[in-house]
Amino acid sequence: MNHKGFELAISTMILLLLGVIVLFGLVYVLTDGFTKFQRTSGTLAGSSEAAGVSQACRIACAAQDKTTYCCRNFTIGGVQTYCSDSRFDLNCALECEGFACMR
Repeated sequence: MNHKGFELAISTMILLLLGVIVLFGLVYVLTDGFTKFQRTSGTLAGSSEAAGVSQACRIACAAQDKTTYCCRNFTIGGVQTYCSDSRFDLNCALECEGFACMR
């Protein structure tokens, strides 16, 4: 009995399955995959929003403006953060502990 046709069908099925998996992966990455990864990566320096907020926080630090530096929250990519966030790497001497923010 000749099994050559049967082997071709199995290899074709395997290649089709791998192709479908690659296609789903590509669709995931192109639709929203990179955005989800970027939100969870933890760095803020990559976006233009973060650059603007970082500049505003540097100005607030230089002006010794504790209200802006400690109390004002900024939204970057859907995540709320403050100037005192260590991801901005500002090295500001302002202390936010014990400062009462007016709500």
